[in-house]
Amino acid sequence: RYDYLTHLYEREIISDYAKYLISANEPFTLALIDIDNFKNVNDGYGHTVGDDVICYVANKIKEAFEGIGVVGRFGGDEFIIAVKGIVEYNEVWEMCRKVFKKIDGIEIPEHPSLYITVTLGLSRFPNDGKYYDELFSMADKALYRGKIKGRSCFIIYLEEKHKNIQFHSGLDTAVNSMQMHASIFKL
Repeated sequence: RYDYLTHLYEREIISDYAKYLISANEPFTLALIDIDNFKNVNDGYGHTVGDDVICYVANKIKEAFEGIGVVGRFGGDEFIIAVKGIVEYNEVWEMCRKVFKKIDGIEIPEHPSLYITVTLGLSRFPNDGKYYDELFSMADKALYRGKIKGRSCFIIYLEEKHKNIQFHSGLDTAVNSMQMHASIFKL
């Protein structure tokens, strides 16, 4: 089953694949990718341009993970990838560095005023969890850490650094964003 917009796999395909790898005790890395500040694209340029951006980024992600990972659209402006066999921290870091170069700082020819960045959060089986829900939660925490760190980066989950991350409610995020903008304008 493919996502109607991007023609990537639907998220259920990737989660089923990850669960299969877990049941077969095959080490793998689970990656979540989020387009940074995507709401601004939809709000500023409209949803048609937003769809163009999602499709363009999806193609870049698919190209970047070609031959090493199975790529799907999680929903909205988020993507999910399972990379079999790469789990040692240094290997994952090197893979991220190479992939990140290909998918961050995207300029879209049809929309030259847009400059698109992404944030990645990753977790590893069996290092970070024994079940899919655990791995997803760890990758999500790493992604969240990347977002609060400033975006346009990749974060590999490490328990000693990330286990205590607490997600903020939408209201907290909105208030923090407004405070940040107010501080910038004051400067």
